[in-house]
Amino acid sequence: MAIRQTGDIIPIFNPRKQKWLDHFLWSADGLKIIGITATGRATCNRLDLNDERHNEGSIIKARRFWIKGGWHPPDEDPRQS
Repeated sequence: MAIRQTGDIIPIFNPRKQKWLDHFLWSADGLKIIGITATGRATCNRLDLNDERHNEGSIIKARRFWIKGGWHPPDEDPRQS
């Protein structure tokens, strides 16, 4: 669970019960996961999926490496247009 600034409690993404593409998409450059629903945004924030709170940059560096290798993002995942 994550708590919005409004105080609402939002459940984080559950991959056993939900579909990734219903809640997330990749940025156009493939470096960041973007939450497109309240659950997606809460998950990105709470789990720091884009390393924005710790800002050490390792996940962005890894994703950049994976993109160069042609392994990322997965073809079936939507991207921001």
